[in-house]
Amino acid sequence: MEDNLNYPNHQNENSNKNQEKINQKLLKISSLIYIFLSIFCCLARCDFNVFFAFGLLIILNEFYYKNKKLYSKILFHILIILCGLDVLWIVIMLVYWNGASSNELWGKVTGLRNFVIFISVLEVGIKVYIELLLFNDYKNENNGNTENLFKFDYLNFDNFGNNNGNFTAKTNVDEVPRQNKSSYNENFESNIDDNNNFNNNNNDQNWNYS
Repeated sequence: MEDNLNYPNHQNENSNKNQEKINQKLLKISSLIYIFLSIFCCLARCDFNVFFAFGLLIILNEFYYKNKKLYSKILFHILIILCGLDVLWIVIMLVYWNGASSNELWGKVTGLRNFVIFISVLEVGIKVYIELLLFNDYKNENNGNTENLFKFDYLNFDNFGNNNGNFTAKTNVDEVPRQNKSSYNENFESNIDDNNNFNNNNNDQNWNYS
């Protein structure tokens, strides 16, 4: 009877683990697509997304799953900023490049410019998709609570530790030197006592031998 009652819980745990594995694969595949799109954008654009795309892949492979609450929030915010910059770049360059189409030399690369604009739009799309995956990861790690995900509270260290569970240990800075000093003194005194005992034993042995 108890096994039957626990069976739905095991099913939920297995489904959650499977969903996490799927999200891991989707995040890494999406980051690879992001890298290739940003590289193609460099044909007619100095794309800052290249550096972040490679950094994103490194973070996912090395650090992300050690603290998903922390990194999902940071990456989510960075991607929002990059999406805003990409949209601004697309709007400005559409207006500028269309105005420069009267130039004969400039008109010869119209196809390349349109291709880069199209790739840039896809780049925004893949970043929005990565944001959704990060949103789901953060939601799962916080039991469905996503309120703190939209707060830029990085400078408020107390809230940053309590709300997100990233840093739980709190130590009074003034007490650290005292603790170190007291422990150092205790170790030093114990070493002196050990040396004195050792010397006394040696002296006793030498006296007996003599």
